[in-house]
Amino acid sequence: MASESAWVAFYTTLNRLGPRLLEGLPAELEGYVVEEAGNSDSFWSSWLHGDFEFWDEGKRHLAVERGLDDWLDNVKNHLHEILGEWSLLPFEKMGITDNLRSEWNASIDKITLRLGTQQVEGFIDAVLMNLERDQHSPELLVQGILEVCGDTEDGKLIRAVSVPWRMIVNTLRRDWRTAFQISSEKWEELVAAAFDRAGYDEVVLTPRSGDHGRDVIAIKKGIGSIRIIDSVKAYKPGHLVRYDDVRALAGVLLGDQQASKGIVTTTSGFAPGIINDPFLKPLMPYRLELMDGTALQRWLEDLAFS
Repeated sequence: MASESAWVAFYTTLNRLGPRLLEGLPAELEGYVVEEAGNSDSFWSSWLHGDFEFWDEGKRHLAVERGLDDWLDNVKNHLHEILGEWSLLPFEKMGITDNLRSEWNASIDKITLRLGTQQVEGFIDAVLMNLERDQHSPELLVQGILEVCGDTEDGKLIRAVSVPWRMIVNTLRRDWRTAFQISSEKWEELVAAAFDRAGYDEVVLTPRSGDHGRDVIAIKKGIGSIRIIDSVKAYKPGHLVRYDDVRALAGVLLGDQQASKGIVTTTSGFAPGIINDPFLKPLMPYRLELMDGTALQRWLEDLAFS
C-alpha cells in the first residue's frame, strides 16, 4: 500500500510540476499542456512505472531524472499526435491555420526541461509532502525543521531542513488556522528556518530567556551586508500586537549598534493605528518593519514554492 501511495504521489507530482519545467513550448500550447496534465492521463506511460522502481529502491534522484525525461517524451508524442494529419481537432474552427499548426509541430522536438539539482530536490520534496502531509499533526510536522550547526554569543546557528519545513508551510497554505495550533517556541524556529531559506548567510536562534527581545538574528555578509533582529509573536486571532511590544523592539534596535533593521512578526495582527505612532513611524519601513499574519503566510509560501 505504501508503494502504491508513493506511486500516486510521484505521478501526481510529475503532472503538477512538469509543465513548469518545460522550455521551448509554444506559448499557445502552455494552457493545453497544464490542463491535460492536471485532468487526464495523456502523459502516462508504462515507462514511468519503470522509472518509479528506482524511487522504491531509494534512488530518488535517478527516479526523478528518468521520470521527468520520459514524461517529457510523453508530452512530445501526445502533442505530435493531436497536431498530426490524422488529428480530429477542428483546427479551422479554432482559428489555427495550417502554417501555424506546422510551425507548432516543428517546434515540439525542441522542447526541453529546465532540470538541475534544485529542480530535482524540489520535486523530491513535493512527493514527500504529498505522502506525509496528512499523516501528522502540525506540531509534529514542525519537529526537525532545524539543524544546529554552531554556537554564537547570541545563540545557536541554525540551518533549515528542507522537507519538513516545506511540509509545514504547505499545511499552513491549505489552512492558516493551523498556525494557531503551533507553539510560540516552534514559531520562532519556523521563522528562523525561513530566513535561512531566504538566503541569509547566518541565522541565529536566540535562547528562550535573556534574548533581549530578539528571537531570531539573520545576517547577510558582503556588499550590502545587513543584520536583522526579529521578534516573533505567535498570537491567536483577536490577540493583537500592542504598541508597547513594537516600541520595545524599537528600543532594542536603537541599543544594538550592529542591527540594521528590526522586524516584529506575528501570526495575528497589530493594534490599529500603530503605523502612525509618532515614535515608530520615522523608523518604518527601512529600520523597523511589521509583518502580520497575512504577510507572514505570503512570505513563507513564496520561499517554499516559488
